[in-house]
Amino acid sequence: MLTTKEISEKLKVSEETVRRWIRKEELYATQEGKSYLVKEKDLEDFIKRMSQKTSTSIGKLFTLSAVAGAAVAGAAVTQKPSPKDIFFKGFFKSK
Repeated sequence: MLTTKEISEKLKVSEETVRRWIRKEELYATQEGKSYLVKEKDLEDFIKRMSQKTSTSIGKLFTLSAVAGAAVAGAAVTQKPSPKDIFFKGFFKSK
């Protein structure tokens, strides 16, 4: 289970943004006292959904990552990498 602070650090957004996603029921969480806890699988599902929407900050990040990665590798961008390729390779590694 992840806290809003852990999620905000991983996604480089504010804790308030994470709480807003939870309140709007875009990100599923359970409430424990005054804190929210999110299952890693629920966060993965949320990222996958949001990465398909180029109007979201996460979707824009996926597009930017694809372009930057290709530029560094010296390759032309032919298609947008899948969310799995960008985020999930090492995203949830144990510390």
